[in-house]
Amino acid sequence: MLKSTQLGGKGTMRRKKKFVGNNFKTRITEKERLYIKKINNINEYIKLINDEDYDTFKIFLDSELDDICLSIEKIDLRKEYNKDFEMIQEDSLSYIYNLLIKVVDKPLEFNNNNYTILKKRFEDDFMDIIIDFLNELENNLERKKYLESEEK
Repeated sequence: MLKSTQLGGKGTMRRKKKFVGNNFKTRITEKERLYIKKINNINEYIKLINDEDYDTFKIFLDSELDDICLSIEKIDLRKEYNKDFEMIQEDSLSYIYNLLIKVVDKPLEFNNNNYTILKKRFEDDFMDIIIDFLNELENNLERKKYLESEEK
């Protein structure tokens, strides 16, 4: 004789509960979509730089990133990342390289999936500075202005 799987009264079948994990992806905002698009464009432009001009571009990029590092103040960091301010003061360029750049070797590649990390770490005002930097960098790469800065 078969064993009954009924839990309730007449005519109800036993149903096992299905445990589902809470692994929802956060919705990508418009700003994040623009950030990813900018980074992808910048990475494509960097791949197109020839060997002779790459050193000039690297010097240009280091100077631009150094300017951004010097502009970071303690109020730009969110409360839980205030301890990072001491690291920024010690070696600011390596700190910003670790945040923004995925591949340091030639060709240099910016990290396109770190928007949420930056958003958690920095206040909105500083995020605007980073976005402006990326816009300016994209324009400079498109027009090859990094070559003009070396000639001066």
